[in-house]
Amino acid sequence: MNKDKKFCRIGLIFLILSFLWSEISFPQVILPIQEYLGFVQQKIYSCLIYPKKAINNGWEGSVKVSFLLNQDGWIKEIDIAKSSGYTLLDAAALLAVKDASPYPSFEPYTEKGELQLHITL
Repeated sequence: MNKDKKFCRIGLIFLILSFLWSEISFPQVILPIQEYLGFVQQKIYSCLIYPKKAINNGWEGSVKVSFLLNQDGWIKEIDIAKSSGYTLLDAAALLAVKDASPYPSFEPYTEKGELQLHITL
């Protein structure tokens, strides 16, 4: 067999295989809802910066943040559901939730196209 024909056949096989590969649909990895929520919370904690002024003044508290995600994982609405009692800590929590976005798709968990989350920081 001639060298040019051999390369032509190899190229044709490669072309067919790459077309077939692009047509294969791989299933999306779906995490159980608890693991999804844990991932979201971990992502937020990685963006949380405890304000220096709060550290210096000994301010501590938990903030419960409520936020609505759209299908793309971006925040549609965000609010403080329960304040820490310190505006500075509440603002840091809101900023961490915003900085951690966008979040992964949550398609398997809701039919509405939106997901309401409540995270305590």
